[in-house]
Amino acid sequence: MILAVLMLMYILSGWFAAGWMQVIGSRGYLLAGGEGLVGLGITDPDLIQESGVFFEPQGAGWRGWFLIAQTPRSSQLFVPIWLPMLVVVFVAWYARPSMHRSACCESCGYALEGLIGGICPECGKETSHD
Repeated sequence: MILAVLMLMYILSGWFAAGWMQVIGSRGYLLAGGEGLVGLGITDPDLIQESGVFFEPQGAGWRGWFLIAQTPRSSQLFVPIWLPMLVVVFVAWYARPSMHRSACCESCGYALEGLIGGICPECGKETSHD
């Protein structure tokens, strides 16, 4: 599900920029995505016109790589959306349940866990499972 949301964000980010801007204390914060990137910007509060959610169309285009910018008035770090997608895929692959086939018949795959005896009730083959 998360991967599908990230993929949809990636596709839509080529045509739309969306995010959230908020002034907190003496800093303005921007959490946004667009042009295939998602990230955070910290800036002077006078550079933010109004706080809240924004959504605006833009010309189709993707950067697909990192954007790191620092000026005297702001700092930005944007990463490509495919990077969190890659992390989600890696974590899902690593955390998947492992298949322990030791309690199964080598011939037919019948689950032998809890059975007494060395013969598979499904195919009749002798097994090493006790």
